[in-house]
Amino acid sequence: MPDIMLVSSDAVVFYVDQQTLLNLSTNSFDSLLSITPAHETEHPIHLSQIHSSSLNILLHVLYELDCAQYNPSLPSILYSIDLFPQFGLSPKVLIRPQTPIYKVLLSQAFLYPLEVYCLCGKHDIYELATPVSSRLLSLALSTLTDKDAERMGSVYLARLFKLHRTRVQTLLRLLMPAPCLHNPTNKCGFEQQKALANAWTMTTAYLSWAAKPDISTSTIRAIFNAMMTHITCPDCLKGRDERLNQIIVNWSITKVDFFKKILL
Repeated sequence: MPDIMLVSSDAVVFYVDQQTLLNLSTNSFDSLLSITPAHETEHPIHLSQIHSSSLNILLHVLYELDCAQYNPSLPSILYSIDLFPQFGLSPKVLIRPQTPIYKVLLSQAFLYPLEVYCLCGKHDIYELATPVSSRLLSLALSTLTDKDAERMGSVYLARLFKLHRTRVQTLLRLLMPAPCLHNPTNKCGFEQQKALANAWTMTTAYLSWAAKPDISTSTIRAIFNAMMTHITCPDCLKGRDERLNQIIVNWSITKVDFFKKILL
């Protein structure tokens, strides 16, 4: 049962039960609550520096209620979560996959992945950072600002760089070796098949320079086809396509658990 009132800076009153706040807080809610509840009804606590919109989000998170019905902006959500430590609340503990706030932040990450990832880094919310990081593969790391780096922290910044680097390295490993040679024919002997091997090597070299962490399977296929227009031997083309199909499948599979392993 509600036994205290939290009054926001704009005089909006929230009725809450003190024991719930005490159970979740490590500092008695910024020392505003008594460790032993006095069982007084409607005991007011004035939070003069917190607007009702922020306090509303904070309390919804504590009670594991969905705040999406109020359509809060992402900056409002981030600001509210940044208030948690002040009140002895752990974002890492409260933002878990099964909670409404986790789902809200994950949906926001479709449009604002960097902002959500920075929040994860600041509060070490690993379980949210893992799926959000997949949205950052298209990010040009050179566009990161000092503010971004400071907010996410050195650990999550390093993990983001590692994610980009490892993703491209994984692709390059998949591209090797070149397709196997086929049995020589009257029109295409071992010497003629060197054209395919050379074209494959050149394409791999190009991708090692130009490939982005978020390169799609269709783009990979298009680049190989464009770099091998001079190959006309049906057997060579069959070997190329079989090898390329294998790479495409493996590239798609690497997305499963890839981000979780990299962000450890």
